[in-house]
Amino acid sequence: MHTNSLLYKEEVFQLVGLCMEIHRELGKGHDEVIYKDALVVELGRANTPFLREKQYEITYKGFILCTIITQTLSFGIKFSLRPKPSKN
Repeated sequence: MHTNSLLYKEEVFQLVGLCMEIHRELGKGHDEVIYKDALVVELGRANTPFLREKQYEITYKGFILCTIITQTLSFGIKFSLRPKPSKN
């Protein structure tokens, strides 16, 4: 895929940069919620619009099947900050 055709190119670049900053500062091995909290701080500092979590109802033919809560949402992009398991 040609990089000029990527959707949300600048937004994704900004989000990845913020995540890399968090990784540089915190390192690896923390629980996911620690990285989420740090991302909330960084998104706020960057004046970037975001929702920490958003609730959705999944419906089928008018019936609510379940309610789910998404991970962090910014620029309409849903993403998760799951730490990679260490190789101990």
